Amino acid sequence: MTSLAAAKQVLAELALAGRLVTADALLTQREVSVEVVAGGGDYLLPVKENQPMLLADLQAAFSPLEPGN
Repeated sequence: MTSLAAAKQVLAELALAGRLVTADALLTQREVSVEVVAGGGDYLLPVKENQPMLLADLQAAFSPLEPGN
């Protein structure tokens, strides 16, 4: 069983409503976040350079606004 499959299995068995789930970068996957949200929880997952599109999107979303914007 892969780490992702094992994580999804564990998440499916937990009461996630109102909980914050954290994990390492290995589990920063869409399937994990979908499972957490479907269970009523929230997640905090690190994003590293091995996911360049996701990292760029987050950097753009959380970068300071330019003056005058």
